[in-house]
Parts: sequence; structure tokens; C-alpha cells
Amino acid sequence: MPAHLPPNAQSAQHSHQGFITLTVILVLLVALTILTLTVARSSKTEQAIASNDIRAQEIQAAAEAGLDYAMAWASQHPIPWSSTSDTEVNCGTDPGCPTFPAGLVSTDGGSFIATIRFQRHTASAKFIKISTIAYQPDNEASATASCFIDPLGTLIPGTWRDF
Repeated sequence: MPAHLPPNAQSAQHSHQGFITLTVILVLLVALTILTLTVARSSKTEQAIASNDIRAQEIQAAAEAGLDYAMAWASQHPIPWSSTSDTEVNCGTDPGCPTFPAGLVSTDGGSFIATIRFQRHTASAKFIKISTIAYQPDNEASATASCFIDPLGTLIPGTWRDF
């Protein structure tokens, strides 16, 4: 501070500089707080997206595992059509069907439930569509996998597709 100012002026100038310093520090503190909260919220959103992606991959894998299981079962057992005109068998409600193995658990501790369905076209019994639907009742996630086989249970090449 210049020595030629009176003592009161020196004190007022020093007080004014302290007020400016305090204001700058408070503005920086508010800005850093807002930045920290924004980063925390973004991190939480990213974690939720990653969790949903993992859950979707697991449920799709369960549906495909159910489809593999149903195809293997169909290659060893006759499909239990109720009659020659029957076009659909829903396993779980119709007798003689395979049941999806129990005990499949996801990384979040939820269990999978899967249903198997055999369908054939009324005009031609050359192809049978197998569909599995896997879902988790805890979070209402679901996935479907399906394919076509011939009546002996052999996968028809090029027919893997979801419907």
C-alpha cells in the first residue's frame, strides 16, 4: 500500500481487497459444488445404463439357452401335439412338454422364468417354429429367441431370427 494515504484509507483499501478475495473464493466454491453434483449425477446415470445393458444381455442369453434346450429336447422326443390339426403347444400348460431348467440366476440375484412354444403351420407340417420367452418378474425384463426346425428336430440352416 502506498505510504502517503491516511491510516483510515489504508484500512478501507485493505478491507475492500479482502471482500473481493472472499467473493472470488465463494464463486469458485459454488462453481466446484455444481460441477461435483453434475459429475455425480452423470455417474449415476451411466451406472444405471450399464446395469440395464448387462440385464438385457443376460435375459437374451437365457432366451437363447432355452431355445437350445428346446431344440435338443425336440431332437430326442416327439412334440406332444394334442391332435393332427393342433398348431401350437405351449409348454408349461400342455402335458408332455419340456420344462425350462430352474435355478438360473442373474448377476443382480433375480431368477429367470422361460416358456417354450412349438408352432406349426396349418397347411404344412414341414417346419416347426420353436420360440422361447425369458423374463424376470422382478424387473419386468424379457427377451425372445426363435428358430425353425424340421419335424425330426433338425435346425433348418439360415433360419435363426427373432420374431
